Amino acid sequence: PPPSRIFHNVVFEGHLVGKSDDDGLALAYSRTDEPEHWSTNPNIAAFPYLIPFKEREADDLVGADKVGNQLMVLAGDSVWRINHLPVLSDPNGATSDLFAEARSTVKRRVTDTVGCVGVRAYARVQLSSDEDYLFFWSRLGPMLTDGYRVWRACNHVDWSWLNADLSGTIVTNFTAQQRIEVELRSADASANDVAYVFFYDP
Repeated sequence: PPPSRIFHNVVFEGHLVGKSDDDGLALAYSRTDEPEHWSTNPNIAAFPYLIPFKEREADDLVGADKVGNQLMVLAGDSVWRINHLPVLSDPNGATSDLFAEARSTVKRRVTDTVGCVGVRAYARVQLSSDEDYLFFWSRLGPMLTDGYRVWRACNHVDWSWLNADLSGTIVTNFTAQQRIEVELRSADASANDVAYVFFYDP
């Protein structure tokens, strides 16, 4: 059956992609160019299609966004890349077994040493004239990824004082002003009480 809810949605290769409310360790995606179609006909496979992320049971998915021609998937302690979402019309999707195998092998781990702290703690940003990156907040501070590697957005800054629950962190990219604002909660606060502003020039 279709998921009860999907959220943090993005369109990738004509699919509506999002985190399924029914499974914190799977991405759900619709039929190509049919975001409203969630078929349960077993002859065309059960929708939504799912990409399972079961390697680390405690590492729940946070969200996904498109970076260039790739779909970047952020989890609490890892970052992943998906180059293509398999569908039944693919050569390796002719049978349900092959299709299930394709869904489980399309993801590529970029790193398992750092992840994103919250569902609103990331934003896509264009840091050069023709390239997108994903800016996200981790427990080590601000990070960037191009889909192949992850690096610190600010070197030589110690963020260890931010030892409170960071799940409420909010990252917003103001493209017209070329700045990223990050709202954080300090250790003794009950709500976000600190803001950082990062300026960039593509």
